[in-house]
Amino acid sequence: MTDIVLIRQTDLISDADIARALPALQTQLDRDFRPYWGMTAKLWDGAFFPTAAYPFYLQDGLDDPNALGYHVGEQGKVSARIDVRATIKSGGDGWSVVSHEILETVADPLTSRMA
Repeated sequence: MTDIVLIRQTDLISDADIARALPALQTQLDRDFRPYWGMTAKLWDGAFFPTAAYPFYLQDGLDDPNALGYHVGEQGKVSARIDVRATIKSGGDGWSVVSHEILETVADPLTSRMA
């Protein structure tokens, strides 16, 4: 099973915010995603997680100013970056982009498929 850890690198959300969001994100994976895609993941906060977990960095700003978030899979190493500041500025709460990237990463970790 895939492990994903949310790592906070912004002051716009707190560790407590992540702890509150994890159960809803996990429910989405297990209840809504797994029955249709046949796959899921285990989500972790930044306090304790398996060393092989895919890191999802929740940060302010990205190297691509036109993106709110993205994931990359290069040489078997998968990670994601979500621009919390830009997401909030565009009217979102940040969690919809996190959710999107989690689902996309679970379905296509190496960004090599199209559906």
